[in-house]
Amino acid sequence: MLLGLGLFSLLSLISSRLDVPLVLFKNAVVINVIFFIYFIFGTLLIAVGSGVSASSLLTISYLFLVFPVVFVFLRFDDKLLTRIVYIIAFITVFGVYYFLNLGISGGYDAIKGAHSILRPDKFTYSRIGENLLPFGYTGSHHDTANILVMCGIFFLGKFFLCSFGIKKCLLLACYFLILSALLLTGSAANTLVLLFATTLSVFFYIKRSLTTILISLVFFSFMGIIIAGMDFSKTLNFLYVFQKLNPNTVPDEIFASLDFDSILNSLVSVLLGFGGVLESPLILSEVGFVNMLSRFGLFSFAALMFIGFSPIYYLIVFNIISRRYIKFTRLKSIKGLSKDLEQRLSDQKFRLLMIAMPVITGTLTLIHYGSLFRITSIGLFCVLLTIFLKEYLRAQQLIKSESLLH
Repeated sequence: MLLGLGLFSLLSLISSRLDVPLVLFKNAVVINVIFFIYFIFGTLLIAVGSGVSASSLLTISYLFLVFPVVFVFLRFDDKLLTRIVYIIAFITVFGVYYFLNLGISGGYDAIKGAHSILRPDKFTYSRIGENLLPFGYTGSHHDTANILVMCGIFFLGKFFLCSFGIKKCLLLACYFLILSALLLTGSAANTLVLLFATTLSVFFYIKRSLTTILISLVFFSFMGIIIAGMDFSKTLNFLYVFQKLNPNTVPDEIFASLDFDSILNSLVSVLLGFGGVLESPLILSEVGFVNMLSRFGLFSFAALMFIGFSPIYYLIVFNIISRRYIKFTRLKSIKGLSKDLEQRLSDQKFRLLMIAMPVITGTLTLIHYGSLFRITSIGLFCVLLTIFLKEYLRAQQLIKSESLLH
């Protein structure tokens, strides 16, 4: 259904005219589809005689044919898109705790039976010590963790953008609820990405003003006092993810196929793609970025990365445009207007940054595995990307309306 919507959106996208601010993103999406056609036909030609499964071709299509749906989502109401994220987040969290309880009460047999319903093709599970990792409704603890990372940063961003009140407290509570579920999945790489993105978000939040710094210090001090007074003796039994974060216990598989010989033998696939059918060593890497580079080649990889990290590009563009317009108002000696406009544009830049963080964080999770580009996560990613692009268009309209007014 998602791929069908992507194809329908692509036809509509090619035949329609688009606002100038998103032309580059549109071109990247179209180029990405062209690379898909190149990759499919190339794979079929190279693999004649060896055979290529239809399921493998269907799997890679999520990387190429889904992104046009963003232009359909742009027509959706902001509240609807936000509610979609809320629903996905809470269903995923509930799934983690449900399967955690199932593993405790029913053990291995109950987990295997549940997994056979979610992913009947093959049974894979993970454990740390005696603990069976709850894989949630996706049937994979890595895929579930990927969803939780994006949703967690989404709620944290809304917390920073929300005015003080009950809603702000609820948003923070949701963030910690998602964080707790993420820790239970035992996905160390995703946990590190979330902690890194959280640190960045807090840094940008505190950086805004002295008032914010004081409020933040009081708030986090209060949270620290509460946490210090809690008994973690039972809770720590479930936070086994920190065992995987120990540098002395990092598995050798993380660095698989990253030696000089593997890189040298994969140069053809790095440039042209087709790493799967050419059996390039780099496709065995557990680092998602490296794996994709070898599978799809440098140019296709660049198009995908531009789509994934496009919020960074648009943040830079908006920052440049904002500075130019502020400089223009100063040259016109409109001091009062310049100061007021500078404050509003600063607020808008911070808002854009917080809304961009879930998308950027989602792309950063490719540092380990490729859960982002699986059917379980890619729809959520497109929704979050749409939320950012809608906000970017509003930010552009703000400058445009101000320039027309003055």
